[in-house]
Amino acid sequence: MTKMEKLERLHNRSTRYEVAMIQPSGERILIGYTSRKSRHGLLERLRTQGPQIIAFLGLDDNAAMVPGKNAAAGFRIGETVFRFTGRTQRDAIMENELRFIGAAA
Repeated sequence: MTKMEKLERLHNRSTRYEVAMIQPSGERILIGYTSRKSRHGLLERLRTQGPQIIAFLGLDDNAAMVPGKNAAAGFRIGETVFRFTGRTQRDAIMENELRFIGAAA
């Protein structure tokens, strides 16, 4: 699908914000997009992609997700951080899209 086709699909739709997993190496992997730029919106997106995150990181039942001080700080599992990137879905399409967790897991 071309950039124009992707942008056309977003026409007249609400803004959605990019949520990414940031590895200790600095690599960013797309978790998904949410229309709510809040801690609740971030947590909802992480719950939706939970099985892929668990498979990608190789987590066990003892792994704990620690919240940051605010929504911008996101959540942390070990050294891996989950937070908003500051880009919208439109920005991501126009620039360079991150690798999706579903394809990476």
